[in-house]
Amino acid sequence: MVPAPPQAPVKLNAAAILREDALYRKKQLQVLLLNDRLLTTALNRLPTANCLQEANMLKNFESELRDASEFKAWQSRMLQVWCGVKVGQERGAEVCLSCCE
Repeated sequence: MVPAPPQAPVKLNAAAILREDALYRKKQLQVLLLNDRLLTTALNRLPTANCLQEANMLKNFESELRDASEFKAWQSRMLQVWCGVKVGQERGAEVCLSCCE
């Protein structure tokens, strides 16, 4: 068994009290600065209104995306109706499209 350390009376004078107070205040300040940094970091990671608006715009855009096959079918029908161009005749389609513009 380890013997207990001897008990020595500690005399607190004004200098010792002021040192302890300074140390306590320094530790409090460090904790406050750490909390402030953590809070600032957390707030910077929160999505802003602009970010949320962009996310909604992107979501709407992606929900309205379609396959191009429907457009290609419509385009070929219109080329046949207006220009008499059949599917696969790219040269005629180019001439027709340049005339329509």
